[in-house]
Amino acid sequence: MTDADLESFTKEQESKNTSIKTKSDLNIFKSYMKTKHNEKRNVDEIPPQELDRYLGFFFIISTKERQTNGTMEHEPTSLKSIQQSISRYLKDNNYQFNIMTDDEFYKSRQTLSAKSKNLKSLGLGNKSNAADPLTDDDINEFYSKNVMGPTSPCSIINTIYINNNYHFGLRGVTEHYNLCWGDITLKVDTNGDEYLQYCRERQTKTTFQDDKYGSKLLWYKGQRLGTKYISKIIKSMATESVHNNDKRLTGHSARKGSIQKQKDVGVRDTEIVQRTGT
Repeated sequence: MTDADLESFTKEQESKNTSIKTKSDLNIFKSYMKTKHNEKRNVDEIPPQELDRYLGFFFIISTKERQTNGTMEHEPTSLKSIQQSISRYLKDNNYQFNIMTDDEFYKSRQTLSAKSKNLKSLGLGNKSNAADPLTDDDINEFYSKNVMGPTSPCSIINTIYINNNYHFGLRGVTEHYNLCWGDITLKVDTNGDEYLQYCRERQTKTTFQDDKYGSKLLWYKGQRLGTKYISKIIKSMATESVHNNDKRLTGHSARKGSIQKQKDVGVRDTEIVQRTGT
């Protein structure tokens, strides 16, 4: 098997819809550069400083055609999606920089963030019942307000919940509620580094009670949390620590944040599906 065979197999596994979306979004950006800047180079041929400026200007003035007359603003999520499509294209073409994470594209990311806030102030954006993704800033705020960390039994439970949700992609309430001792195991890789592995499809269900942890001196109860308690963990944490009233954090927010972060660093959609189960 050759490198070409491996690349061919990977391409075949990619979502057809993702490929179509990437091509469509890229054409929108290329059309903008040609019309507004007379730029005819391929996107991956443009140096980072120039490309960062093009992206920033694009996020500010980009609109979409109405079905009738005139134009209308993009939804905030649409601009973010276009950014991700451009990032996928650049990664596929071995561009030296990552527009989602590298400092060379900090200005365009800041511009997109400001534009998204402006669009939301105009009434555009996600539906009111949609959960916002949990961000690193939110998690840092949780730690600073001691709603995460080792400061109390409640903060420890919150930390375990967020970590299981954020790093293992546990869905909603059910997967947390059904989590058993042994589903998350400590592994060692070939370099001797330890890591945790979550078994989504457990081979055998172990009992919840374990003699090793049967000491009467332990402060916690020998029973799992109820579904109602689990469903309100992030909402309670947000009430205590996050003061952004425009943000809606729910039980889905940590998992959405994990998926968003993987997309930002260029993880392919097929790999995200394998890791999170969606």
